[in-house]
Amino acid sequence: MRVLFFLSVLSFLASCAGSATDSTPQTTTDIPQKNVSLDTATMAALSNILSAYEGLRDALVEYDSVQVDTLAKQLSARMEGISFAGISDTSVSNGLTGQLAAMAIATNSVTSEKMLEGKKRRFSDLSNAFYALLQQAQFDQSVIYRQTCPMAFNDSEQASWVSRSAEIINPYLGRKHPKYASGMLHCGEISDSVRFIK
Repeated sequence: MRVLFFLSVLSFLASCAGSATDSTPQTTTDIPQKNVSLDTATMAALSNILSAYEGLRDALVEYDSVQVDTLAKQLSARMEGISFAGISDTSVSNGLTGQLAAMAIATNSVTSEKMLEGKKRRFSDLSNAFYALLQQAQFDQSVIYRQTCPMAFNDSEQASWVSRSAEIINPYLGRKHPKYASGMLHCGEISDSVRFIK
């Protein structure tokens, strides 16, 4: 039985290692041209939302359900009041507003889930909406990495998250995963990035 479990773990480690590419970000001199111009206050509000999101992500890394709920409520509060009404292009404004609404729904769902697995699934929804918002807003306060784990759920379903750091610290497999402990903490790869930094 132990041999079978050991082989199973090795198989999943190989799966993650085989799918991971070099997580070192590619350097490029080509910075995309911005065609969306958000005012300084809105960019600052997005930075505050990003900080709250990162706190929530880190609480998931630590498998701390109480802290996850507390930080999800803080994130929800930071999203209130942000508006994209000042953008002259209504399709861009509507897109950003839609992504923010999707983020709000996912964030509120994090706290309504009782089990940590459910909270992580809602966090995945939140991460997808947030990454889309940062792309559409052409966030320029830092480089943003989209990081993806190929085995976030049931060892076979992938999920992504957002980070300002290129280092992979996996919120789905975390430090206290019931099966892997911290053995899969760095499982994943950089799958995309937002690079509008000034």
